[in-house]
Amino acid sequence: MSSVSVIIPALNEEEPIAGVVRETAATKIPAEIIVVDNGSTDRTAERALQAGARVVKAPQGYGRACAAGVTALRPECEIVVFLDGDGSDCPEFMNQLVDPIVAGTHDFVIGSRTRGKREPLGLPLQLVTCPAFGYAVKTHRGSRPPRPRRWSTRIPQNSPVHPRPGRVA
Repeated sequence: MSSVSVIIPALNEEEPIAGVVRETAATKIPAEIIVVDNGSTDRTAERALQAGARVVKAPQGYGRACAAGVTALRPECEIVVFLDGDGSDCPEFMNQLVDPIVAGTHDFVIGSRTRGKREPLGLPLQLVTCPAFGYAVKTHRGSRPPRPRRWSTRIPQNSPVHPRPGRVA
């Protein structure tokens, strides 16, 4: 399998962070787990370290934490997964994000906790920022930009946001 790294931005997540790190490691998917402590005033970093994560520090702010995590990646990393440190994401489904990339059918996969529902204006922003972020990471790391491919988007056919009702996206 390709080298997978997991970045977990965390701010004051002392209670859930150890469980998130252990559940992520239990999948046996990531080669490394990086917890980015971005200004916690509790024992988040200590608990993450005890659970087996590599901990890096970043200034407060989710975007800064994500950027610090990307900067801390090992050079052999080929796939990056972002998980929340509060336990709201399910590491046991990580293979559903990683497998399409490993198979070469997708360059970028977004997981959804709600399968088809979205916040107003949330998806259009992601459609612009996520490919730009992926391009910046690949360019920064010295590889060619990705060629366009299908995105792994699963929107129920009866959803009002489905691009073509009655057809699979």
